[in-house]
Amino acid sequence: MITKQIWATRFPQFFQVSAELFNILKDDAIVEMGVDEDRWAGAYDVALSNLVAHFYVVHQQQVLGDSNALAPLRRTEVEDVVVELAMPREVGSTSLLYENYASTSYGQAYAKYRRMAFGGPRSVSP
Repeated sequence: MITKQIWATRFPQFFQVSAELFNILKDDAIVEMGVDEDRWAGAYDVALSNLVAHFYVVHQQQVLGDSNALAPLRRTEVEDVVVELAMPREVGSTSLLYENYASTSYGQAYAKYRRMAFGGPRSVSP
């Protein structure tokens, strides 16, 4: 299980985060991830660290007054200029679950570790 010191060492840009806020965000992440570290194929701490960082970035946006959900930019318009980005979307799969994490690099890293741990059956060749 990570501590604030370990988390701040992994992500020094978050060194100023208070211990209280870190613990709240970590508790929120544990609700999502569970407490069974063995299910995470050895990536529990790094996945937890990235999910806490993702939650912190989202929290910072909300503190700044942005009540909109962070999401990957697909299309934006300013006067006569339209910018549209191609975003892959797998229909009928779990990709919609991961869209919430795509808004930050930390969320994307968390989603990667989640896919690694829960990606389905694996076989090991001798």
